[in-house]
Formats: sequence, C-alpha cells, structure tokens
Amino acid sequence: MASNTIVKIKSGEFERRFGRLIEHFYDARAKASDTMWTISIESVKAEGRPYDTAVVRRFLAPQDTVVQALMSGRISSRHRRAEFTCEWATKRVNDFARGKNSLLILSGKEYSGKSVLAGWIAERISNTRGRLGHDVLFHDIDPAIKEQTHPLSIVKGLALQALDRLVGDEEYFRALCSVIRADTEGKRPQELAELLWVALDKAIAKMDKAMLIIDGCELLGDDEQYSLLNRLSGLSAKHSNLKTIAVSRPLMKAPPRESKVWTIEKEDTSRDIESFAHERLSEYSSLRALPNSQIHEFAARIATSSNGSFAWADVAIEVVAQEKTLTNISKTLDSLPKNLKDLINRLVSTIDLGDKDTRAILAWMLAAQRPLFVDEVKNLLQIDCSALQITERFNNPEEDIQRACGALINITDGILRFRTLAIRHHLVELAAGVKDFSNSSKNAFPFHIAEASYDLCLRSLAYIKLVLDRTYPIAVEFLTQEQLIEVFNEHSFLEYASRYWANHFRASPMHQYPKDHKLTGTFKAVLPDLVSLARIEGTCLRAQYDLHESCDLLLLCVKLRRMVFGDESQSVLQTTINLAMTRQRLLNQQSNIYYHEAFKLARKLLSADNETTLTCAQRYIDSVRTMTKATETEETLTYIIEVQRKEYGVSHERTISYMRKLAEYYLAIKETTKASSLYIELYEILTSKYGHHHAETEAVYQKLTTTATKDQLTQINKKQQTSAEKTLEVSDTRRVDSTKDVFKQYEQDKNVEKAEEVMVNYWREISEKSRTSRDVKVQEQQVDVTMEYVQFLQRQNRKEEATTILNGLYLELEKSTSYSDTKISWIQRIGNELKSMGSTSAARGVFSYLWSYYRSTGQQTTKEAQTVAKSLSESASSTAMTTSSTDEQVEVLREILETSTLTSQTVDQTTVNTTQQLISAYSQQERHEEIIEVTRDVLQRAWPSVLTGQKDTRLTQSYSSEMVSIAKQLATSYMRLSYVEEASTVLYGIFAAYREQAKQHTETFVTFSNELIRHYQTVYRHSDALNIYQSLYETLVSVYGATHQQTINVAYEKADYELKQNRRKQALASYEKIYTSLKDSKSGTCSKEAIHAAQSMCSIYEKEQNWQAAQSVYLVLWQTFLQKGQDYNLGVEFVDKVFDRYLYILENKTSVDFNTRRQLAVDYRQTCIKYYGQENERTISATLKLAQLNEKDEKYKADAISMYEAILSSNKSTAASMFSVAATARRRLAHLYSQMSVTHERAQNLYTDEFEVVRNKSGVSHSDALFWLGLLITCLKKRNTQQDNKAASERLQAVSTEILLQETDTSKLYEASKTIAKIYKQQNITEPNANEFLTQLRNHAILGESTIASLKGKTLHRRSFTFIVGFEEGINGGQFSVIMSELMTESILVTTYNKQRKSNASFDVILSTGNRLRVFLKNKGREDYTTIERQLFDIFVENVVGKNSQIDNSASRQFFDIVLAELDKDAHDLNVLRITLDAVTRALNENQFNRGYSLAFIADKYMHHFDGFRSQSKIELAFQICLRLSGRGTRKAGDANIEQKMAQLSGALLHEVLQAAKAIRLSLISLPLSDLNLLVGILGQTKNYTDLEWILTDLWSARHTQSSWPATTVVAIGRRLVECRFSMGERSSALHLLEDICYNLRRVWGPLDKTTLEMEQLRSAMYTSLNQHGRAMGVHEDILAHLSSDELDMDQVSGKEEADIAVRHVQQLRLAFLRNGAKWPGDKDGGVYDELYHIVAEQVSDQDAWKNAKIEDVNKWGGAVKGFKDDGSGVWRGVPEGQWEFMADDGKVKHVNAMKRRSARYSSGYFMNGVNGKGNGAVTRDEMMTVEGRKVSGPVTRVEDVVNVQGARPVQVNGS
Repeated sequence: MASNTIVKIKSGEFERRFGRLIEHFYDARAKASDTMWTISIESVKAEGRPYDTAVVRRFLAPQDTVVQALMSGRISSRHRRAEFTCEWATKRVNDFARGKNSLLILSGKEYSGKSVLAGWIAERISNTRGRLGHDVLFHDIDPAIKEQTHPLSIVKGLALQALDRLVGDEEYFRALCSVIRADTEGKRPQELAELLWVALDKAIAKMDKAMLIIDGCELLGDDEQYSLLNRLSGLSAKHSNLKTIAVSRPLMKAPPRESKVWTIEKEDTSRDIESFAHERLSEYSSLRALPNSQIHEFAARIATSSNGSFAWADVAIEVVAQEKTLTNISKTLDSLPKNLKDLINRLVSTIDLGDKDTRAILAWMLAAQRPLFVDEVKNLLQIDCSALQITERFNNPEEDIQRACGALINITDGILRFRTLAIRHHLVELAAGVKDFSNSSKNAFPFHIAEASYDLCLRSLAYIKLVLDRTYPIAVEFLTQEQLIEVFNEHSFLEYASRYWANHFRASPMHQYPKDHKLTGTFKAVLPDLVSLARIEGTCLRAQYDLHESCDLLLLCVKLRRMVFGDESQSVLQTTINLAMTRQRLLNQQSNIYYHEAFKLARKLLSADNETTLTCAQRYIDSVRTMTKATETEETLTYIIEVQRKEYGVSHERTISYMRKLAEYYLAIKETTKASSLYIELYEILTSKYGHHHAETEAVYQKLTTTATKDQLTQINKKQQTSAEKTLEVSDTRRVDSTKDVFKQYEQDKNVEKAEEVMVNYWREISEKSRTSRDVKVQEQQVDVTMEYVQFLQRQNRKEEATTILNGLYLELEKSTSYSDTKISWIQRIGNELKSMGSTSAARGVFSYLWSYYRSTGQQTTKEAQTVAKSLSESASSTAMTTSSTDEQVEVLREILETSTLTSQTVDQTTVNTTQQLISAYSQQERHEEIIEVTRDVLQRAWPSVLTGQKDTRLTQSYSSEMVSIAKQLATSYMRLSYVEEASTVLYGIFAAYREQAKQHTETFVTFSNELIRHYQTVYRHSDALNIYQSLYETLVSVYGATHQQTINVAYEKADYELKQNRRKQALASYEKIYTSLKDSKSGTCSKEAIHAAQSMCSIYEKEQNWQAAQSVYLVLWQTFLQKGQDYNLGVEFVDKVFDRYLYILENKTSVDFNTRRQLAVDYRQTCIKYYGQENERTISATLKLAQLNEKDEKYKADAISMYEAILSSNKSTAASMFSVAATARRRLAHLYSQMSVTHERAQNLYTDEFEVVRNKSGVSHSDALFWLGLLITCLKKRNTQQDNKAASERLQAVSTEILLQETDTSKLYEASKTIAKIYKQQNITEPNANEFLTQLRNHAILGESTIASLKGKTLHRRSFTFIVGFEEGINGGQFSVIMSELMTESILVTTYNKQRKSNASFDVILSTGNRLRVFLKNKGREDYTTIERQLFDIFVENVVGKNSQIDNSASRQFFDIVLAELDKDAHDLNVLRITLDAVTRALNENQFNRGYSLAFIADKYMHHFDGFRSQSKIELAFQICLRLSGRGTRKAGDANIEQKMAQLSGALLHEVLQAAKAIRLSLISLPLSDLNLLVGILGQTKNYTDLEWILTDLWSARHTQSSWPATTVVAIGRRLVECRFSMGERSSALHLLEDICYNLRRVWGPLDKTTLEMEQLRSAMYTSLNQHGRAMGVHEDILAHLSSDELDMDQVSGKEEADIAVRHVQQLRLAFLRNGAKWPGDKDGGVYDELYHIVAEQVSDQDAWKNAKIEDVNKWGGAVKGFKDDGSGVWRGVPEGQWEFMADDGKVKHVNAMKRRSARYSSGYFMNGVNGKGNGAVTRDEMMTVEGRKVSGPVTRVEDVVNVQGARPVQVNGS
C-alpha cells in the first residue's frame, strides 16, 4: 500500500487496532506521575503519610474502568466539533482571560453548542503560552454517566487533574489524604466534597495561573447548581491566579455578583451550525457526488431552519441523508418540522420499534448506569435468561446494533451513545409515559425505564452465573484492585454486571421497599450463588459509593440472597461479611449485628475453628461499644475463648484478653456469679503466668474484691497474702495492701484470732524493719499498721492493750532527737487516737509534747498548732477543772490558756475560769513567775488599760470582779518575786479604778493599797510607794485616828518597802533602829517585835554578802531562840530557817570548823529536848538535822544511824505531821545501811517493812515499793548465802507475778518491768536467771504453763505482755514494738496451732501453721522448735505416708525435710515436686530403688493435699517422675518385683497427672517432644490406651503449628495414633486415619518410599486382622502397580530394592488371596493380577531376590488353597513390647519430593482403583507446587507436606 493512502476504518475496528496502545499510553502517563509523586514525597519524608499516590488516585478517579477512560479522554469525546467552528469566540475568551472578571458563566439554550464551545476554550487556553495561557482543569458532566451528576464527582475530577499538575506538593497531598481518612470514617458525600474543595483551594494557591471549566452545571439541579456557582465565585475571588468558566443553560436566579454572564445567541453560532452541517453532509457517500455548492446550499438551509440548535441540525441531517434524490432532499428540507421533538419522532419512525433487538438496545442504553460498549451489548443480546444459556451470535455486533437502532445512535471507539442528547431526553420522556409493562399497542413507546432496568438486572446476573468460573474463598477482606482488574479482563461484561446489577434491581418493579420485594421466578433462577460474585460486588460497591450508599446496596444484596437461598448459602455469608466490613467504617454505627450474623453463618457453614468464623466473632466483639445484656455477646465471647484456648492455650494473651471481656460483660449485665467465676479462672492463670503481684493480676484481683463470694475472696486473699509475705519486701505497698485485705476479710468473717495473727505478724516485721531503716516511708508504714492494730483492739474491747501499744509507739517516737513534720503528724495521730479512746491522761501527755514542739519552733499560730491546742484543751478540761491541782494538771491548764490566747483575741468564761484555776494552782506551788505570765496574757485581751496604769482607768463591764482578782494576783506575784516594772503599772491601774470608791469601801481600798505598796516594794518604785503610803495614811487618820495599830504597821511596812525597793541602806537603817531599840545587849537577845527587823537585816546582809554582819545578827536570833524561844513561841519554821541559814553561813561563808557547826546542831537538839521534851516533833526534827550532819563525818555515822533509828522508833514518827521527817529518816537510814554494807536483820526488816507499807498503800507496782524492793534484794544478795540468794530470787519472782496478776495499768506494768529487770541485772540473780525467768513468763502468758509456782493454775491477762516486753527490753535491750509484736506473733501462732490440732483441722492448714511457728521459734534461737518439728512429722506421717509398710522411713523423713525447707516459699508444692524429682533420680541412680519408690509415692500423696497436679509446671515435673520410675533416664532395678511395683506406681501416677491436664484443659504440645515421646512409651507399655489416645490425638492435631517437628516424627505419631485406636477397638476411626495418611504419603514422598511402604504394610496387616482380605489385596495390588508404573523414579529405589518390594508384596498378595478363599476382590478376575505379576516379574527378573523367591504364577495360586495353612504372617498383632515411642533419627531416612517429580498427567498406570476404589486423579502444576497455599521450592519434606497437601485428601481425626 502506498504511503499516502488513507485507510478509513470503523470505530469498533479502531478500538480493536489501537485500543490497547492507547491504554498503555495512559497507563504509562499515570505511572510516571505516581513515580514522580513517590520520589517527591519520600524526599520530603512526610511523617505518618498513610497512603501512596496510587491509593489517592484510585479514590479520586471513577471506579468503573470504562468511566475512567471516558473521563480521562482515552475515548473520543461525546461532543464533535467541526473544523473552523468556535473561532468567533476568540476575542471574548481572550478578553476574559486577561480581564478583571474571574468567573464567567457561559449560558445558552438547549443544544446551542455550549459543550462544544467549552471544550474548544479548554483546548485553546491549554495550548496558549504567555499571558493568556493557563493550567486548565476541565470537567464535563456527562448525563449518560449517572454517578457523575453528583457534586462530589465534580470536585473529585478537578482534584485528580490537580494531582498531576502539582507533583510533589506535600501540603496538597496531605489534604487529599485527610479526605480519604474522612471517607473511611464514614463521612457523608457532602462532607467529603467540602474537604475536597478545601484541598483544591490549596492546590490552586500553588499553581501559577489556573482556569477551571465545568460543563453541564444544570444537570446538578437548581439548588446544587447555585451552590456550585457561589463556591466558584468565592474561590475565584480568593485567588487572583484563578479564572473560572461555568457552562449552563440560562439561570433561573440571579448569578453571583462578581460573575460575568456570556449568553450564546443564535447569531453567534449560525456560521458554526452551517459548517457543522456541511461537514456532516459531506460524510454521506450518497451525497459525495454532489457539487460542493449544492452541499453548501443544503447546509445553509439547515442552519437557517435550526434556529441556533445543533441538535435540530444533527437530526435533520440524518433525516435528509436517507433521501436518494436532490428533489426529495429539497422537499424534505422544506417539510422538516420546526419543533425538535417532532423532528426526532420523524427520525424514530425510520426504525422498527417492534423489533426485539431494537427495543432491547434502546432500553438498555436508557437504563444503563453509563454508556455501554459494543461488546457489552453483544453479550447482553446473547443471553437467554429463560434457558439460562448463552446463544452465540456470529454476525458483526456493531452492524447489528447500527441496523437495529438506525440513525438514533452513534458508535464511536466502541461506545454506544445517542446521536444527540436531545434524542436521549425525548426517548426518556416517551418511556416515562408508559403506564404499564404489557407492551400493548396502546402505548406510544414499547417499554418503561423500570422494565429496562429489570431486564438489565436479569441479564447481568445470568451472564455472571454463566461465565464467572473464578473462585475466591470466603474472607473477611475485600479484593485488591489488581484482582478486580484481572477478573474483569477475562469477561468483557463482567465489570458492568457486577457493579450495577443491584442498582438495576433497585430501579426495577421487583423492588418494593419498604415492603417485601416481589421476586420473579426468573430472577431466582439467574441469581448466582457464588462467593466470588459476592466478593467482587462487595469490593466494587465499597470503592464506588460513599459508605452510606454502599451499606444500602449491600443490605439489599444480603436480603435478596436470603430470600432466594436462605441461610445455608456461602454467598449469603460473604455478602453479610461485606456489609459488616463496610458498616464498621461508619462512625456512631453498630456493625456488630452484621458481624454476629456472619459469625453464626460461618459457624454453621464452615467450621467452629475456621479463621473466617473466628475473625467475624472477634470483629463483632470489637465493635460492641457498650456492654448490655445480649445473648449474642455472651455466645460469641464464649466461642472465641474456646477457640483461642485450643489454638494458643489458656495462658495466651489473646485468650486472656477475651476472657477479661467476657467477665466485663457479665459485670455489665449484673451476672456477678458468672463474672466472679471467670475472674477467678483469670486470676489463677495470671498468677501462674506472672505471679500474684503483677499489674494484670492485681487488676483482676481488684475485680474479684467486688464480685467474688466471701469464701472465694477469703481463699484468694490467703494466697495473695502468702505470696506477698514470701516474695515482697515488708515495706512494699502491695504487701501492705494485701495484708490489710486479708485482715479485713478475717475480721468480717468473725475470725478474730486469724485476723490478729495476720496483723501482729506484719506489725512485727514492719517494726523490725523500721528499727533498722531510716526510710520515712517504712516508719510511716509502722505507724499506720500500729494504728490499724490499735483500732482492731478497740473493736475487740481491748482498750488497755490498745493504750499500751499506742504509748509504746509514742515513747519510741519521743526518743528520737530529730524533729520532722512527718514525725509530728505521726505523734498527733497517736494523740487523736488516744483521745478518741478516752485515754485522757495519755492523750494529754502526747498533746503536751506536740505543743512543746510548736512552741520551741515558733509555730504556735499555725493551723496545726491551734488544732493541737484545741485537742489539748479538750483532753485536759475534764480533769483539770474537777480535781486538786498537780504539777501535770497545772501544765495542762497552762496549755489550755495558751491555746485560747492563740485562737481568740477576747476572753470567755472558759478562759476566765481556766485562768483562775491556773492562778490557784500556781499559788499553791508558789510559782509566781507562771502566774505573772498567765495573768498578763489574759489581761492583755480583757483589760488592756490596766496594764498601762492610766489614771482614768475604769473597771471592765464584763467579768470586772474576775479581772480585778486576776490583776491583784498578778500584782501579788510581782511583789513576792520583785518582778518587772509593768506590774506596778497594772496595780496602779487597779488602784486608780478603786480610788474613786475608797470612802464607800474603805477596807477594800486599804487592802488593795497594802497590796500595791507591797508590789512597789518588790519593784522598787520608791516615790510611788511613798505617795500610796501617804494617801493610805491620810485615809486611815481620817477614818481611824493616828494611834491606830494599823498606823504602826504602816511604819514597819515602810521599812519593808524600802527593802523591796532595793534601798538597802535606807531599809537597813530603818531595821537597825527597830532592832537596836529592842535588842537586849546583856543577854544578847532581842524582843519579839524586833525579830522581824533582825531577820530583814540578815536577809540584806546576805544579799550584800556581808556574812560577818549577818552572822552576828543570826547569833542574836539564835540566842533569842535558845533563851526565850519557848516564851516567844517561836515556830518550827522560824527555828529551822534561822538554824539552816546560820548553819549555811558557818559551813560555807566562814572558816568555822565541823565541830563548831556540829555543836550548833547539838545545841539545837538539846534546847529542843529542854523546851519540848524527847518525843516532841521539834526535837525529832532537830535530831534529824543533827543526824544528817553526822553523816558527813565517818566517826559520827554510827551516831547518825542511831539517831535515825531513834526517830523511827519514836512514837511520834507515825504521826501525819511527821510523815516527811520519818520518810527522810527511813531513806537516809536505808542509804547508810546500804553504804556501810549493813546486812543485819534490822536492815532487812526496814526494807521489808517499808516495801510492805508502800505496797499496801500504793500498790506493789509503785515506784517507791520497787525502790524498797531493790534495797531488800541488795541486802539479801550481799549476805551471799544460798538461802538468801534463793530468797532474793523468790522475792523477785513473787513480786513480778503479783504485779502481773494485780496491776491493770499498762504504763505501770511497763515501768515496773523495767525496774525489776534493772534489779536482776544489778544483783545478778541466777536462780533462775533473768532469761530463764523471762522464758517461763513467756510460756505462761502464751501457753498457760510454766515452772513458776505462784502462777500455777492462774491465767495471765494479755496486758501482762506489756510487763514481759518491758522486762525483756530491760534485760536484753531491743525495741518495744519489735519485742511486743514478736511476743504477740508467737502467742497467735501457738494459739492457732493448738486450736487447729484440737479441732482436727485439715492437714495442710496444720502443717502450714505449725511450720510458721517452728520457723519463728528457730529463728529466735529457741530450742523448743524441735518439739513442734516432731509433732509436725508425726502429723505428716499420719496424713501422707499412712501405715504403708513398703515405704522407707528415711525417705519419709527426707521428704518431710524437703517440705519444711520449701513450705514458706512461693509455690512451695511446685518446689517440693521439683526437689523430689531430683531426689528420686539420685536415689535410683545410686541403686536405692526402694527409697526412690518411696519418695515418688509420698510425693503423689502429698500433692493430694495441695490441689493435686492441676498446673502445667506440676504436670511436667510429675511426668518426669513417671519417666524415672519407668527406668527412663535412670538405672534399671534388675529385680522384677521392684520394677513391677515401680511401673505400677508410674502408671497410676501418670493417669492421675493426665486427668489433671484434662481438667485444666492443658495442651500437652507445650511439653518437650522428647518427653512426650517417652510418655507415649510408658502409656503404651502399661496399655493405658485411653490416655494414650488423648495425647496422640493432641499431638496429631498440632502438627500444622509445629514446624520444627521432623516429618518422620509426625508420620510416626500418626502411626501410633492409628495403632492406639485400633487397640482400643475403634477400628473404623483407626483405618480411616491410616488410609488418609497413606494417601498423602503416596502423593508427597511417593508410593515406594520406605515410610510409605511401612504404613501400607500396616494397613494390610490391620485389614487382615479384621478378615478384610480383599482390601488387603488391594493394598499390595496398588504397590505393585506403582512399582510397574512408567513414572517410577529410578533414583528413588534401586534395582535390588525393587526386587525386594516385588517379592514381599507378591507374596503378601498371594497370602491374602489364599486367606480370602482363593477369591479375587470385587468384580476383578485373575487375568488382571496375572498381567500385573508378569509386568513386575519382567521388571525385576534379573535380580537375585526375585530369582531366589521362586514365586509361582498367579494362575497357579488357587491350587494351593486346599493345603493352605495360615502361619499368621502379615497379621497385625499389636505394637511390640517397648516400641510405642515415636521419635526416630530423621536424618537417616531420605525422602524425595514426589509431587515435584509428578507430571501434570499423572495416573497409576494400568490400575486406577486407588484407596477405597478411588482413583488418583491428575494433579496440576499449581497443585504440585503448592503446599498449604505456599509456593514450594526444593524437596518437600516438612510435616505439613506429608499430612496436608492442597488438593489432597483431607486428613481426618477422631473419625470425623
């Protein structure tokens, strides 16, 4: 053909020739863009980029590949533009491109050429460079593509084009990704469109100059159209680089403000219509002969008549072209109707609407979701729905279509379209006018659109059913894009049919929503029951539509399939899964209902353990957002748990997770019992896996605290506590919490003893830890637990013990020299607790300590200090205000007052009363400084003016008398003690207040004036005192006269005042005048009135240290006493004071010797004797002073003793007034006795008497009583005789026991114990010594038994613990809390142990409690622990060993020692079992077989007391013991009896262990395979087939998951399982499994593999044993057939091996024949076997084995039947002894990959019967190379290859 020849081809042919090339071009362009995107995105390394560009492109592009091609321009445009048209618009377009307007609305009436013009503008602008050039994003809304008329499609199309314009723009890419995420989250189309416009906004901002052109806006509808225009207007206004053209019919509303409207008028397009008509007319061959001018004329006439409508012109041309002559053409042009519809009807009339094909094609085109391809229409035409077949058409489909539809349609690039949209619109109107579907002649049109949709639906489904042969498995996932493309490429109409059949059903009359759909019989017949269709349609619908629309369509598909197929269809299941997967993506939607439906269907149609079933169940549970009562939820969770248990085991994370969910479900629906049961199981699993204190275990434990029953929680708490004690530090918070939980549980259960034991044990440990640790946390924990224990004691009404413990804790804290906020808070807690207990005295002491702390640190005003002050006031008020004041109570009153001072600026009645009481108390004790401080504080608040001494001071309105009293007391105290000057101011204020009332109340005024004068004397305010005296004197003169006695008194007081004013010289002068005038110089004495003056002078002299002058005045005073004392009646106080001061000066301030001083005392005593007599109290006092002075000189000490003894023997010594003197004498005498080692009976009697006196008066525990006791013991010890030493010891014991029995105050008990301990240590008491005595006290307090005679038959109260603790603390040192907690621990342990023994508690409980006691005693170095140990051993033997004479006693002791060593450890039973295993192994290897047997026997019995073997770890260890007993891994006994005994024990133990494994649902696969191998051997040896079958079945079921198991091992397991079942009598199940194994071995390793032959031989032997000789013959027949096959691998067997196989199996065949009565099986005759025999014989004839066998021909076998004797060979008689184990050295056996060698046309040669008469069919290459869905390379020797080859016969277990 010449190069310039033009070949005209049809559109369909063009598609066939160039379609693939065009596709490749567009694909290459897209791939190039994606590659550039990928590189760009990777270069910027966008974090978290969730999608690649391919995903983004697929999301934006139409999903239908045909629509993709149409929209991307791969197929010719639907709009045809004639050459040279649209040029008229050049200037307008250019003006717009460079103008200010950014939005152009291109408007025109229907068919005015808008779309053609829009396409021309897009092309022109795209190809223009420079200022007018723009990047054009063009979108054409095609009404024939229904999904494109949605607003979302517009923005998707624009965004897709922008993706190729902005390669590498990260921001735009991220924006698109966010839209995809929103789609997966179930956002509605409107929301997605909004997000896409935002993304497009970002894209436009990145472009240089851009132009958007959108054609067909009117197709959106009015509302959506105006919404689009407004959006385009806003977008254009925002971006200066953007121009937008919107193409639409004339608008019904005003356009956006910023837009420009360009309306196409008919004048604009008249030339274009003419050009269009000319070009179209020129195309017709019938008109080509006409001159060009004629064609121009016709074109011009058409253009003129068209009235600007391209559609009218196009249809007119088709009508005209049908004419054959110029005349007719001209007439036709003249007669053409002006109305377009009439013109179209004229064109329609040219075709036969009665033609079946015409009606069908037109109907399909109108109803189709998008334009159809010629090939698609061809497929539709070929489908016969009634016969459900494809009728092949051999004509050219394009010609047939064109012939049927005539000029109404146009075919371009293989796509069918109506020639113009006007035709489509008109036909749609005609179809809509059809009122029924009868196709009657009354109808103007032959069909309705709904009818067309019905037909399309049926034909689509029929097509799928007929052509779709590809299979997909049921899966919970959609197909990939590649899979879709692959299957769609196989069948041209499959894509349309799969995508749109549901849409057509919805548009058909069958769809009756919301009523039940009306399904026709044809529909039911054509609907395919295919999983593959369900997967294809599900994938298409999910990708093509938004989630809501997808769900609606999928729901329709599910409903239709259920209506047709019911619930037994796999396609229903897959569709339900599709719906569930899609629904799951919708936000706020529950997809659980569909996943649950899918789960139920899958469970029914597939299997319980199918992966799809499990996945549906899991996703259902994952989708349940709130737990409400639903049977579905419980059922599904239960199923998942069972499957997970079987697959992964009970302790796997997945199993645990779903168990937890089920438990949470039960909780949510208030099924507490079920929840508790499940949580308990979870708790056991987690403790076994992680331990008791792992976070997950603790979480479950917390759940149990609210769900478990009381008994269950008690047991759990016990375990939790036991583990905590053994594994956690005592200060670990988990240990603390666990202890509290157990403690509370016991107390709630009224088990007070156990509760106390737990608490005391922990208290002891934390106290010990606190003693050795400086950690504040530990110390705080000690305080917390002490408080807990104290509160417990209070609840038990044991207040004394509680008080003792709190006091002890307080004393410990008080000893600490350091202060901290933490310590102070602890002490405050103690005080609060004591106060709440009513222990006021103790609480007061604690709060006083706290107050002292706050005072010392200057924190009195803090909130904490005020709280303490308030508590102190409350705790002290009851005692301080009602009893006589003691020092302690005075301090309490003081604290109360100080508290009120801090907390209030005013006073109240309580303040006043407290102040008065405090003043009273201080006054009694002459503590004036405290009085001053207290009263000043109160007056500062209540009467501040009195403190400033103002002259106009007035009395207070409230509490005036009380305030005056307080102020007067303040003044008195100042005066007595010569205190600060402010006191004068206070008193003067009172004086000023009273002065106004002096005349009315003279006595009050006088009294107070005297007080004020005395105060001034104290503070030395000389002038003020004189003024007061003057005022007072003048008042007295005016009232009483100048000679009144009171005036004289004032004179004396003046001198005193001067002294108080520190005017010593003036005062001394005044006193000297009085003294001198009244002194008798001759006698050296003075008058009685002068004595005061003399005393005052002495006082002044002493202060001035004028000792000589003082001595001289004292001498006068002393002489006055000696000479006139009786006359003056000088009191004891005066005499004692003068004597003491005079003696003091003589001793210390002068050089007078001892004798002179002693003589003074002698004179004093003699004078008293002279004046008052020997028995007078004054004389006795003088004697005491002389005795005290005599003590200072050794030579007079004896006189001192005599004088002391005389004092005590005096009748007056017992007088109350002489109590102090007598007491002093007794103490001094005792001291002298002790000092001088006086041990005579008088001393002893003194100590004894004094002790008895104090004991009778104050109690035996009083400190004075113990003081005398100490002296008495010292006296006895100094004699150092056996009798006295014994007496000392007995006395101490007697006093101690008396204190223990009588004293109830724990504080006194504690102090007494410390004193007695001190005596023990100081005097070294040895019979018994202190520790021996302490031991006996402990024993009696705890056990009620001791060697202390005085305690015999008596019970010590628990308060006695305080004495024992204090005694031990004093003897051995230590800390109170530690010793007390240890004592209480021992008490509780002993009590509990004895109680449990007496009540016959369970063995494990007694053993545990007893061992804790034993360990406790042993750790304390106590020898009596051995007694407990002996008792425990006896209990152990009785409960575990029993009276079994075969048990070695030494083994019993050995095992008992193991138990004791491990009992306190976590999982002690497991540890015991592990150690026992080692002991058994060692004993057996050392030939101590009876010991080994005994240990194993005892271990078995012992485990019964501890839940048997119900844990995986214990089961593993017990298995090992079984192995040792059976002689595996140890020496053999050699003695048949011993070996039998050990074997029996091994078997019994093994059975028990296996039952435990079953009970806990333990998968034995977790054990080492080697151990399982040995266990199988044991079970087989003992013929325990039941357990053996269970283990082997488990192993066999696990073969798929155990990739490390050698193939031969797996086969051996299968063989043992077969043999086990056969031995059990389960013959059918055994043979079925054996047949399956043989079948797969033949396929994988080949029929002549050694293992294969062995298994075939086993099959034959079992058949023979059942007398199924015919089946046995079939086995040997198959082997010989394989041997003779052409496909025999020469390298698989050697010639010699061939001969051996042939001989063996020919002989076995002959033997089976004879056993069968010389009959061949089935309908076969001997000829077949004779032929087989000769083939084999010929094949191995040259081998010696065959020659030597001399096997006769087959036709001679029958003759031997008469003399045949069955020797039993080839019959299965069980597994030989010791050969049950299944493991072998797999390396010694080599297997070939028979599957790889097998050809695609495999057959078994001459004999095709195979197993069970079933032939071995051909195996494809894919089957040969695929093992469990995996491509296999190399030899297939793994276990999966052997037992589960895809396409092979399924291996069945348990006969199922």
